[in-house]
Amino acid sequence: MENPGSQDVSDSAAHWAELHIVQVVKRTSRDRIERRIAFGDLFEALHLIEASQGQPGTVNTAFVERLNATLRTWLPALVRRSRHAGSDGERLERHFFLVLAAYNFIRPHRSLRVQVNGRWVDRTPGMAAGVTDHAWTVAELLRYRIEPFVEAA
Repeated sequence: MENPGSQDVSDSAAHWAELHIVQVVKRTSRDRIERRIAFGDLFEALHLIEASQGQPGTVNTAFVERLNATLRTWLPALVRRSRHAGSDGERLERHFFLVLAAYNFIRPHRSLRVQVNGRWVDRTPGMAAGVTDHAWTVAELLRYRIEPFVEAA
């Protein structure tokens, strides 16, 4: 994977010091896959992939396509030619963050399960990344409070 170095990014992403954007480009003409870091640190991005998937991994299109399919299933506004009115950006953004929270903290993923004392234990991505020690309930997620973001001066 190549690291093109510092790149111009929008102000909305620039203050996210822990943001890492990896780009996967499939070139069907040459049957080639190119991976590159678009923003952030390559080694930190690979570490986060390993932490979230529970095993060393690589940046691949299957992971991204699976996440996109899940988001389209849970967010009707993202489906092409949907009858759902998704023009309200603020509502879509709130729904998007709720879906991502449920994806990461409530719903166990079969591919992340581990064997403990001879039994398979289901885990959420949040559990696999070490952010939480259990799958949350919907009530627990809705009651969780996050401190408001205050931008440094």
